[in-house]
Order: sequence, then C-alpha cells, then structure tokens
Amino acid sequence: MTVVPCISLHQPFASLIFAPAPLRKVHETRGFSFPPKHQGCTVAIHAAAKPPETRGFPGLHAVACEALGADYRYSLPRGAVIGTVRLDGCFRVEWGEP
Repeated sequence: MTVVPCISLHQPFASLIFAPAPLRKVHETRGFSFPPKHQGCTVAIHAAAKPPETRGFPGLHAVACEALGADYRYSLPRGAVIGTVRLDGCFRVEWGEP
C-alpha cells in the first residue's frame, strides 16, 4: 500500500488548484512548513467538507465563477480527495497584520 501525504483546503481553493491557467491557484500558504521529505513528491489535495466561503478574499468570487462556473458554491466536491499535485517547494509564511 502506498501512503500519499495530503493537504486539506476549503473550497473553492482546492478546486482552483486544478483550474485552467491563468486562473489556476499555484501557491498554498501555511503558517508552518510542510515536511521537507515531501518536497518533489506527489501530494493529495483534499476538499474540506465546509461549504465554500469567499468573504474576506477580495476578487475570489469572480475568479471562482469564471474558473469553476457560476454555481460553484453548490457543485464543487467537498469532503473528498479531488486530485494530486507535485509539491515543488515549501516555505514558511509569516502572517502579518491586516
């Protein structure tokens, strides 16, 4: 059995990773570093079960509508692994004050 590391993301962020360019999400920010041993490896993307939320992210709703369809809030998968990506690098992000 092969074990694949997994990152959980809320929608629409999870699905935007697989959206067509130029609307594709290419970076994921976290306040901690993903273990270096996983760099260059395949990582599963899990869409959290929480309903999609775009408040607090200016412009996200418009991007999600264009990339995923106007009904994305109801049509995106939740609570499931939706695909895999290769983790090219991982850098700690320091959170600043808004």
